[in-house]
Amino acid sequence: MVEAAWWRGRGMLIVVPACLYLAGAVLLAAGIIGASLVDAMPWHETSWQLAGAMPDTKLYETRLESIGGRATFLAAELTRWLGGFCHGRPLAIGLLAVCAGLALACFLAAHHLVQAQRTGAPAGRP
Repeated sequence: MVEAAWWRGRGMLIVVPACLYLAGAVLLAAGIIGASLVDAMPWHETSWQLAGAMPDTKLYETRLESIGGRATFLAAELTRWLGGFCHGRPLAIGLLAVCAGLALACFLAAHHLVQAQRTGAPAGRP
């Protein structure tokens, strides 16, 4: 069992570092399972995606910029670029990266609390 700093809140005794380690493990497992499921799912373009596809021509870009300005053109490019991340492998990689980052934050916070408890220093100070 993890050596833990104890925290009393609302009459309940909670083991904070153990809970953080558990939360990190659950986040990591959920990220791996979720990314695997997203990557395994077949993704097909639907009719609404095909109907809303923006033409990729110089004339379209020139007209868009003349009507709305450079900011509108850049917003359309950003929307098109981000649209590529909404399905398939890029979405799976992004989901896994976010879950792994959150799990790492939980693990580091728990490790910091355990080290602070071992040394007797307050958890907020190095």
